[in-house]
This record gives sequence, C-alpha cells and structure tokens, in this order.
Amino acid sequence: MKAPIAVLKFGSSVLGSDQQIPDVVHEVYRHYREGNRVVVIVSAFAGVTDQIFDEAAEYVESADSHAFASWAGTGEQVASAKLVFALCRYGISARLLEASALKLTGAGGALDAELCNVSLAALAEALSQVSVVVIPGFVAQDASGRSVLLGRGGSDQTALFMAHALGARCTLMKDVAGVYDHDPQLVGPSTRRFPQVSWDYALEHAGALIQPRALRFAREKQLAFRVTTLNASACTWVGKAMSEAEALPVGKAPMEVILLGLGTVGLGVFHELVRRPDLFTVKKIAVRNRARHLASGIPGGLLTTDVHEALQERAQVVVELMGGLEVSLVAIQDALQTGRSVVTANKTLVAKHGPALEAVAHACDQHLLFGAAVGGAVPMIEWVQQTVAEWGKDDPVQEIRGVLNGTCNYIIDQICAGLTFDEAVAMAQAMGFAEADPSADLSGRDSAEKLTILSRFFTVRRVARETAKIKGLVPVDATLIRESRLSGRQYRMVASYRVTGPTGDLQVGLQQLVPGDFLASCKGEENRLEIRSTGGQLKRLQGLGAGRLPTTASVMADVLQLSRVHRAV
Repeated sequence: MKAPIAVLKFGSSVLGSDQQIPDVVHEVYRHYREGNRVVVIVSAFAGVTDQIFDEAAEYVESADSHAFASWAGTGEQVASAKLVFALCRYGISARLLEASALKLTGAGGALDAELCNVSLAALAEALSQVSVVVIPGFVAQDASGRSVLLGRGGSDQTALFMAHALGARCTLMKDVAGVYDHDPQLVGPSTRRFPQVSWDYALEHAGALIQPRALRFAREKQLAFRVTTLNASACTWVGKAMSEAEALPVGKAPMEVILLGLGTVGLGVFHELVRRPDLFTVKKIAVRNRARHLASGIPGGLLTTDVHEALQERAQVVVELMGGLEVSLVAIQDALQTGRSVVTANKTLVAKHGPALEAVAHACDQHLLFGAAVGGAVPMIEWVQQTVAEWGKDDPVQEIRGVLNGTCNYIIDQICAGLTFDEAVAMAQAMGFAEADPSADLSGRDSAEKLTILSRFFTVRRVARETAKIKGLVPVDATLIRESRLSGRQYRMVASYRVTGPTGDLQVGLQQLVPGDFLASCKGEENRLEIRSTGGQLKRLQGLGAGRLPTTASVMADVLQLSRVHRAV
C-alpha cells in the first residue's frame, strides 16, 4: 500500500535565501513524518528572477524567447538543487526532478504558458526510491521540448497542477498563515483570518497572494487547497465553502527550553534553537565539561554542570540528550511532574521505561515525545503508529523488518571495501557514526531496543511474552562478508519483529540477503524499514539513521511540534 502524497510549494517569501533552507527542511520533514511522501515545488530565491529579467532586458526582443525562458528558470533550478542537498544532509532521501524528466508540458506563449501534461510514471518511479521529490516551479517545456515560463507566481500553478494529477493534498507556503480580511502589514483595524474562502473570493481579493491562473485552475478542477506558513497550525482552506473571518490569537512569547546534554546532537539542536529567537529561548544547558563549551563560544550564563540546577529554571520544554539511564530517568520524571513537556532521543530509557514515563506525562497533562529514539531522520515511530491505525483490526500489522543500526551497516560496507573489522569500527567512530564505546551497536542491543520501542505500538495488547534472539556483529567473518557481496548477495544486520498468535518473535542478527531485497541495498549509515500486514500490505521508508544532522532533524521535529501547541494554547 502506497503512502499518501503531500504537495508543498515554497515561494521566495519563505525560501528567500540559503538562510531559510533549514526552516524549509523542517517543514518538509514535518509532512514526511506525518506519513506522506512529499512533492516539493520551489521558486527561485528572493530577487533572483527579477535580476535575471533585468540582465536579459536588452536581449529579449532579439533573442529566442525559449532561450530566455531557459535562462529565467535557472533561479528555480539552483534553489531546488540546494534544497535537495540540504534534505540529504539532514538524512531525508530526496531527488531533484526537472521539467524534462517529468515531461511537464505547458501550452501557450514561451513566457506565459499554462500547464497541460505531466508524466506520472516518472514521478511514481522517483517516489518509489526516495521520500521527497523536489521540482522547480515556474518553468516547463512545450511539445517540442523547449523551455517555457508559467508567468509570475507560476510555482503556484505547478503545485496545484501536480496535486490534481496525483490526487494529493496541496499546501501553498506563504509568509502569512492564510487569507486575511485585509493586508496584515497595513495600519488599521485588527486583522482577521478566514478559516475558509471560496475560489471566487480568492480570485477577487487574494490575487497578490496566489497566482490568479492557478486559482482559476483550482476552481475549474474543484480542487481545494491550503494556504499557510512555516511551522503553523492555522491555515486558510481555499475551495467551495466560505466562512466568516476570525480574530487572530494573541501572539505568544517564545517557548522556553532547557537543554540537558550538549554533545554531537545536543549542539546541533542548540544551534537550531538559537537560530529562531522568534520561536525559542534557551534558558539553561546542563553539560559535563563547562570549560570546554565556554571555550567553544557558548554563553557562560547558560551553562551548568548540575542537572538539578538546570531544572530549576522556568521553561515549557526540557530536551534530554544526555543518554544513560539513572540521571536521565530522574530528570525526565522531575520535568514532567513540575509541568514541563519532554523531548528525548534516549532509546535505552524509552525501551525500558517508556510506558511508565508516558503514564506520568498523561497524569501530569504533559507531552513526552521521543521520535529521535529510533531511526534518526527516518520517522519509524510515527509511520508505525499511523500504519497500525490506518490498517486497523481488519488487516493488522504483522511484521516490521529493517536495518535499524546505521553504525553496523557502515562497518559492513567498510569491510567490503577492504578494511579490517577494527579499521572499519575506527572509521565509523571518526565519522561520528559510532560512540567511543560501540558495544551497544556491535552487540545488537541498540537494534533490539529500537525494535522493542517500535513493536510496542502494535503488539502491546496482544503479546503475553516475547522471545528475543539477539546476535551482534562480533565475531564477524570479514572474508565471508566480502565473498558474499562478490556473489551478488549482501550481509546486513537485520532486526525483525513478527506477531505469531499471542506471542511476538524479536530477532536481531546478521543475515545474508538476496539481490532485490529492499534491505540489501541499504548503504552506509542509512536505515530502512518494512511494515507488512497480515494480508500482504506493505510500506517502506528509508533515510539516514546516524549522524548529527539526521538526529537533530528528528529532535527538532518534536520540539517544533510542541512550539505549535504552545502558540495555540
């Protein structure tokens, strides 16, 4: 069963420069984490298209207008390529598809065409291999394969056209969270937002926000879509219905955050938090070595070596990235019981104490989020939860099977490249994929803990006992692994959980996989997961499961979710 598709359009008002790329990555990841494959339509960075038009002004009348269209489209190509690079760095599998690959065809003038065709087969092929496809907006090709432009605001047209062709939900990301009764930048009466507006109203009043041609297309196809902005809960639906405008909620102060741990991931999260002072205020950071972090430029007033002292600060959220069990468990319990929500990436703690901590959070009316505990940038927890709910009792989830440890995967690939086992482990440590003590990874315990977390969501009420068979990477036969790959087969550390009647069978170990197995082609620090139902339905997802940025992306997804809750209250 294929995952639903979300079409997101980012214009230059929200993707204006390189500095806004991380915000867009987080927004894309938000929709991917919600269970969607994502098609992203991108405009050029702010001012780029105007600059191209200005530079080309002296040539337009004498030059081939299709050549100019090709030139003007380079702005979208650059922005799209940079976004793909960033998505991949954050561990989200992504691919750039240009108009030629998609056979995205426009009819009419070279500088003001209207879309009329697209190859859904090319798009489906890409989405079967990656989680996110990025498409430059504003530019297409004519029936002869020459470049054509879609007019100013043409990326709106591309997004709605693609959504209609795919039967997908479409969201246009703007610099405002919907359609308002008047320009919110103007001095005057209080601004009010419409929860819903009709296509006709939008054509009459929102032509500066949404391309009129795109609106006429949506009206003709009876296609409803959303207009909103980054990390927003509120939006305006544009469609058949019309509603009264509603007063905007009073603006909230930034959400206050206490950070416990400033290691590889903690530092990544800290930089993301301070990059958005409009959303977050870091109140305190608990660290082991205060002097080292002072020397790296972290403000001394934020640092303490006393976790208890850090928790005395007022904050709405505590982000726990220390690892370990005893100190982290006490800190999370304290945070929840004193009215703070918690985000953690501590898989060992969640595997062992997750249900008890969730009970504490529920009793205290707080949130406990741990999306980063499994899979890095691969949203395994969210997809398993959503799939269980979607398939239900009629065709329940029967098995999850995956490569859940990027460290072991990376080590196996390095062994196949000719390194010894010890050299491969050292390389993984140097690359930041393995801890100084890699025993949890190499023993299979890390994979088993992740599997325990995932399995709980669909078996907790049915499983009376579990039989765990865990075998690590040590000892390893390097020669066997290399010879197997030469024969076309791959060894991978496979973790699987299968429901067998009233019991669950948990297994972790090195397996030889045949060519064509989805897990066999897992590369480096990548993670992959298959979710299979009793009746044979199948979902697959993949991405980077180790490293600073992938785990940072997952932690920040939880933090941003809480920020939306904070602003909505």
